[in-house]
Amino acid sequence: MTFPSLVGTAVYTSFATDTTSHDINLYSTHTSGNLILLFFCDDGGDDMTLPTQQGTWTEIAEYAAWANKSRTGVWAKVSDGTEGGNTVDVVTSGVESGRAAVWEIQDWGGTIATDIDVSAGATSNGSSCDPDSVTAGWGADDNLFISVGGSDSNDVVTTWDANYSLHRNSVNPGGNGGVLHLSARELNASSDDPGAMTLAGAQENVGFTIVIKPAAAAGTTATAVVATGTGAGIDAAAAVGATGGTATGTGAGVDATIDTAAGGAMTAILAAIA
Repeated sequence: MTFPSLVGTAVYTSFATDTTSHDINLYSTHTSGNLILLFFCDDGGDDMTLPTQQGTWTEIAEYAAWANKSRTGVWAKVSDGTEGGNTVDVVTSGVESGRAAVWEIQDWGGTIATDIDVSAGATSNGSSCDPDSVTAGWGADDNLFISVGGSDSNDVVTTWDANYSLHRNSVNPGGNGGVLHLSARELNASSDDPGAMTLAGAQENVGFTIVIKPAAAAGTTATAVVATGTGAGIDAAAAVGATGGTATGTGAGVDATIDTAAGGAMTAILAAIA
């Protein structure tokens, strides 16, 4: 089975000045059926509104940092292939600066409601941002785990969990807060608890973990086989791996059999003419 994985290079958008409207850039192209994840962290803790552009989005997480000093939200959408080159607007209840990221994930389960789980979230006021453990409702599989941190100011992560890769400090170049800290891990397990991220300075922060289910293994379909024999004492046999395979014998003393060792519900049609 293939682990879910990031497609191409993630897209980042910064908002250096305070505003209620945050138009976030998507990929230049998106592939239909892939998962689009939209992350946004503001620097003041104001509530966020579900995006309405480019179809239907589902909020999978929205957590305030320590003392509500910042807020981090994540929204998900199954791509229909038309979103590329567009933006979506995350509106905050008050004016906020912040930072956004967009990831596209391939080879995932395909259903947001059943194939993504998120931890409860853990807050801290200091130089450690420690996402809590997440458990996949579907159990152990070739899962993708994403460690998410959001903090109030522009301090970057100096030490990451060694088991996680794709490290990204998404800081705000304007110097204002609302900073994302993202990393990911492929792991065949039902749960994981990422190690704490060490920040360059003490910040009010929140950390949480997302787990994404892989796509189901592709099944194999065999072509129905027909075997036909004609004559006395004919044994006509078909080894078939798909419904619809038939074995037909014609003649005196016909023995028409079907070998179902390859699996499937089979039907043998026998016409015996003396």
